[in-house]
Amino acid sequence: MGKLDRNAQRVAEKLLRRSKIGTSKYGTTTERQDYSHDDWLVHLQDELLDAAVYIEALLRISTGDRIRTLLHRLNEEQKVQFAAQDNAGKQGEG
Repeated sequence: MGKLDRNAQRVAEKLLRRSKIGTSKYGTTTERQDYSHDDWLVHLQDELLDAAVYIEALLRISTGDRIRTLLHRLNEEQKVQFAAQDNAGKQGEG
């Protein structure tokens, strides 16, 4: 097998690390014989539901960041507009 690109290598390293953690944490591997097909499907579903929760949290964070950025930009634009109006008002007073 040829050399893996860096991204594939990083994924392979993460898989090995996760496998070691799982074996240490649960005392078994995915080669266990006590899980039925349906048990594995339910376990996968649970993992995917967790992933959906993580995605939702990240979307909320991203949306919040975008809203904060937009509000900051609007605030900066308003400062410029108010300064321009203030300057125009001062010039009209003179």
